[in-house]
Amino acid sequence: MANRRYFKLLKTDGYDLENCQLESGYSIRKLTLFVMKTSIKVLRLKAARDGKETIKWKMYLMPRK
Repeated sequence: MANRRYFKLLKTDGYDLENCQLESGYSIRKLTLFVMKTSIKVLRLKAARDGKETIKWKMYLMPRK
């Protein structure tokens, strides 16, 4: 079930990667990796909001050094 929500977020609900207009393979790969990382954060934050997971908020709210 989590995989389905993850790919739905990647494809249609959030980032719509299938319709990106980038042309170089490097740019598409870079965008995909960024979106994958961000999607995991979104799903973890939603799970924490619903009480299904506990997370360290500082990891998401403060920039890393």
